[in-house]
Amino acid sequence: MEKSSDGSKSLWLVLKQAERVLDRWGIPNPRLEAEVLLAHVLKTDRTKLYLNRQLLINPEQLKAYHKCIYHRIKGMPTAYITGHKEFFSMDFKVSRSVLIPRPETEILVETCEKLIKKKIPCLAEGEPVNLVDLGTGSGIIAISIAKLIKNCKVYAVDKSDYALKTARENAEQLGVSERIVFIKGDLFKALDPMNLEGKVSGVISNPPYIPTGEIDCLQREVKLYEPRIALDGGKDGLEFYRRIIPGSLRFLNSGGFIALEVGYNQASDVKQMLIENGYTDISVVPDYSGIERVITATTE
Repeated sequence: MEKSSDGSKSLWLVLKQAERVLDRWGIPNPRLEAEVLLAHVLKTDRTKLYLNRQLLINPEQLKAYHKCIYHRIKGMPTAYITGHKEFFSMDFKVSRSVLIPRPETEILVETCEKLIKKKIPCLAEGEPVNLVDLGTGSGIIAISIAKLIKNCKVYAVDKSDYALKTARENAEQLGVSERIVFIKGDLFKALDPMNLEGKVSGVISNPPYIPTGEIDCLQREVKLYEPRIALDGGKDGLEFYRRIIPGSLRFLNSGGFIALEVGYNQASDVKQMLIENGYTDISVVPDYSGIERVITATTE
C-alpha cells in the first residue's frame, strides 16, 4: 500500500519522490541525501529505513520531511538541516555559527596524534600535556584530540559565543569536557590570563584561509550558509598564519610543535613563514586528493 486513508504514505514512495526532486535540482547523491533527511525526520538511522520497508509516513512527518527537502534544494547543507555531522567516527552537533567539519581536518587530527605520541616524553610519565586549539568552532579538533590523548589539557579558543556554546555541548556529549578549557577571545589574547607562556606542547589550528575575493565564488552551500568569519582569511588568505606562526613562539615550550591546516596552493607560503620565524623540522602532509593540506613544525 502506497497511501492510506489518513494521508500517510509509503516510506519507499516518499523516498523515491524526494530523490527525484533532489536530482532535478542538481543535488549530488540525491538518494543518499533523501535517506539522511528522512532518517533525521523519523529520528532513526539510514540502515533502519531498509528494515522497515512497509512503514507509513504520517502527514506530520511528511510535512517536516518536505520542509527539509525544500531547504536542501535552496542550498542549505544537510548538516545544518539535521544539526549533526560525523567527524572522526563521532557525532558532532553543528549549527550555522560553525563551519561544517571536513574530512581534510581529520588529517590534521591524525597528524597531531602522531606528533604528540612521538615528540612529547611526559606522556609516558603521565604528566598532563598542554595543547592549544585556535579557532575551535564546533570543537572537533580539541575534542578529537582529547579523546585520543587521555592526559592532555586543551585550551580551545574562539571569538564566537555561539561557536563556543556548540563546542561545549559537544565536549559534554562526548565525555571530555573536564579536559578542555573553552575561552572566548581573539587568538593569543585569549590566552594571556592563562599563564601558559613556555608551557604549551602544541598549537593547532584550522584557521580561516579563503581569500576574501574568492568567497563569493564558492559553492552556494558554503558562501550562503557557512559563517563568513570562519572562512575569510584576508586578501590573500594568509592573514591568520601571519599572526599564529610568530604568536605561538611565546607559548610553545622547547621542542613544542605547531600544526596548521592550509588551503589550496598555500603550503609554500606558510612554510616560508615558519622558516622565517625560526621553526625547524617542517613537514607537509597531503590530503586525500594529493593537495598539500597540513603543515607541522617544531621549535628549537
